[in-house]
Amino acid sequence: MTFPIAEHLTHLAAVRALADATLAARSAGRPHTVEAAMLKWWAPQVGFKAVRECVVLHGHVGWSEEMPLQALLRDISGFQIGDGTPQIQKLIIARAAIGPEVMGD
Repeated sequence: MTFPIAEHLTHLAAVRALADATLAARSAGRPHTVEAAMLKWWAPQVGFKAVRECVVLHGHVGWSEEMPLQALLRDISGFQIGDGTPQIQKLIIARAAIGPEVMGD
């Protein structure tokens, strides 16, 4: 039961590091589109996975209205599409890495 805690804390630390680097680049006026795209698709995915694991851990109670977990899943789902779908964010990242001409754009 402690391994999931360690895993989620590690993922959270990585998300924070990416967020810090992205915000530092923006504040310094440096390009940050790729980092922002990475953050926009990956951070909600990390959060969704953590909450989903909590639901499973709690069984039927985790899905009931006694716990706020189903509401958290809905809220996080909104973040997954609010700033552009994960597919769009990944397209931005891939284009920057290999170029639009290679991707057939």
